[in-house]
Amino acid sequence: YETEWLIAQTKNDSDMFKYVVWLSVRVAETSNIMGMEKAFVYLAKNYYLSGKAWWVNPPVMKTYRQRVETLERILIGAIAPELRMWDTTKHVVSLHAVQADYTVLVFWEYDCGHCKKEVPKWNKQYNELKKDYNINMIGITTSSLKSKWTKFIYSKELSEWLHLYDPDYTSPFRQYYDITSTPKVFIIGKDKKI
Repeated sequence: YETEWLIAQTKNDSDMFKYVVWLSVRVAETSNIMGMEKAFVYLAKNYYLSGKAWWVNPPVMKTYRQRVETLERILIGAIAPELRMWDTTKHVVSLHAVQADYTVLVFWEYDCGHCKKEVPKWNKQYNELKKDYNINMIGITTSSLKSKWTKFIYSKELSEWLHLYDPDYTSPFRQYYDITSTPKVFIIGKDKKI
């Protein structure tokens, strides 16, 4: 609301309007605060994609449009995009078929330095939380190399997680969940909302 108020104050000064809209979109887009994606999507749609940002050229506008479409699927409160992937025994599992009050979805890579450090910590937390909560951990590897993936699972004692992968890269998980780096974590409620 404050951003809308601030932008409204610039209605008589096109240079100031341009600067405040640009800065507001940029701050929301680059923020490390969880949930700021919603502010970015709102601002981008209402100013850039609506045509009010006359200074944005078509290639940049196309990039913003694609970014908004990607983020809208994974905003807090959105229904988590459905995934169907293979588990370690080559059975297809539907993300939406997994029943729990809370599902923690972890996208990781066996040779990712941050994953090697953080995944065992999350497993420790999971083992503590599952005593009091109906919670599932789903680990989705971004690699297709099953041998290294399963070796990581066993070496880090992650046997109670549901592990999924896509050996043929047929699932749109990267696009649906904006996986550009690992690890990336989502918490999904019983109603399948992020």
